[in-house]
Amino acid sequence: QLLNLGYPAERLIYLPIPANPELYRPLRLNNKGREKYGCEVSYISHHSWLPQEAFTNLLSRFADPKVKQILEVMFELVKARFYEEKDCYELADYEPLLWEAEEQKGSRIADNRVRAHILDEFFYWIGSSFRRQLPLEWIAEEGYDLRLYGTGWENHPRLSEYARGTARNGEELCKIYNFSQVNLQLMHVGNLHLRLVDGLLSGGFFLLKYHPWDYQEGGLVSYFDMNQDLVEFKCKDDFRRKIKFYLDHPEERRLVAERARKKVLEKLTYPVSMQCVIDKAKEQIKKG
Repeated sequence: QLLNLGYPAERLIYLPIPANPELYRPLRLNNKGREKYGCEVSYISHHSWLPQEAFTNLLSRFADPKVKQILEVMFELVKARFYEEKDCYELADYEPLLWEAEEQKGSRIADNRVRAHILDEFFYWIGSSFRRQLPLEWIAEEGYDLRLYGTGWENHPRLSEYARGTARNGEELCKIYNFSQVNLQLMHVGNLHLRLVDGLLSGGFFLLKYHPWDYQEGGLVSYFDMNQDLVEFKCKDDFRRKIKFYLDHPEERRLVAERARKKVLEKLTYPVSMQCVIDKAKEQIKKG
């Protein structure tokens, strides 16, 4: 986005997301703590709204019935794509679906600002919801002990029974990361997020939903060996197979988590991030 705005590439720094090893660290809990925080699978997110809710919110902003009809067709096309396990990874992935919806309805949205707004909403809110919630429904189907932390899950029509309220940053999050056998990371803009870094530093094992942005400069591949330090899944069958394997093999989980934590300590702490800024600033000063 910055490059598209004309910002000079040589002035950009991919700054590592820093974590605090004094706060996020491996823990030992007593039986009471394990009873409260221990589970097979956990997911932490405030993104609890349904795709249909996000779409209804978008639809309410338009009065033109032709625009509404196009959006209704587009929503069904997006829904079908996610349920067919053909994720939309980029904002641009939604544009052909808007064109197809227009073609089906024999009408076009001419205002480019409106089109951009629609694509943004589908990418950041509607598609994001599909991407996050489908794996949670897969887990529910399998009957695993799932715990959902964050606002709004208690109102979810299919997942409310797994809601555990919000989790405070710091000690409580650290306990959840430590005593969930599998922590899920389900991001729509790449998985390098502070929650993942804090969780790995805590010693938690994470299962990530594949995203191509993780393999771009500045993504996870810049800090981790994607084949050794992290475990990702691409589809429902892959997800079911891997979650069963790692739940059944605690030693394998431990080894993966230890490798990932080591990389965080080496590359993603506050001192490392600050040194990165200093080094890049020196380079720029030398170049004049």
